[in-house]
Amino acid sequence: MTDWHDLIPAYALGALDPDETIQIEQHLRVDASLRAELDRFRAVVNTLPLAIEPAGPPARVKAALFAKIAASAVQPEAAYASRALLRPRQRWAVGLGGAFVAALLVIALLSSALYSANTQLQQAKATNQQILQQVAAAQEQATAAAQTIGDLQRAQQQIRAELASARTNEQRLAASLIASTAELQTINAQIEVNQDTLVFLAATDLATRPLLASVGDRNAQGSMFMRPGRADAVVLVRGLPQLDQSQTYQFWLAQGGQQVNAGTLIIDPDGTGRLLLKAPASVDTFTQAMVTVERNASVSLPSTRVVLQGSLS
Repeated sequence: MTDWHDLIPAYALGALDPDETIQIEQHLRVDASLRAELDRFRAVVNTLPLAIEPAGPPARVKAALFAKIAASAVQPEAAYASRALLRPRQRWAVGLGGAFVAALLVIALLSSALYSANTQLQQAKATNQQILQQVAAAQEQATAAAQTIGDLQRAQQQIRAELASARTNEQRLAASLIASTAELQTINAQIEVNQDTLVFLAATDLATRPLLASVGDRNAQGSMFMRPGRADAVVLVRGLPQLDQSQTYQFWLAQGGQQVNAGTLIIDPDGTGRLLLKAPASVDTFTQAMVTVERNASVSLPSTRVVLQGSLS
């Protein structure tokens, strides 16, 4: 494909062939940039004659010219001599014209090279601008990515904190569930004891033995409910203060010199307590019952701190 800008210098100098001249003139009619470039080259071409320093003809040419004017007639020899004298001037004119054309060609080539370099420079500037825009876009993307990473890291930290809090709550709930389960088991056991106690107390052959307070515990009193020939019995008491965790109320059955630890009385905040016991033998074979304060529930002999006591005979 022909670049018509490259042919403008030759067209300005009139150095194109007829076909090229017709084609470029057609493009000049529709391409304003092509016409502007032609105007610039024509301005350069018009100043080329001024770029050459004027030179006078040789002295002999001038002398021959004046001799010709002075002669009234020109002899063949003189005419020949004149023509001979004029030949150097013709050679000088031819040489001057060749130099002028060469200068025009050099200027045309330099102008074409300058135009090509200017085009490349503009293309380089455009490419550089595109690169700068791409770098700016990449920087914006990097900034956005960094911000997104920061947001994700903060969200991750928040999730970790929430997970740790959830685990703590889970552990707390598990401990609470264990405590509630233990409490529920205690309540269920107590309900079962109460049910067994009610069933026992509803028997028609039930016998009651009073338990009286010892000296110093006059507010305390109780009863033992038993059935002839059975090893189980129910003890109900009231007016007993709750003890600290290092002490318990123990119920004892005695026969002669033998004392049997029959169980621990559970005292409610209102001072009432109950015990469903199972003796190693029929309850009516024992002659005495009593309640003592002990340091633990596993003692084998009663202490001297007796709070309730009664006869079973």
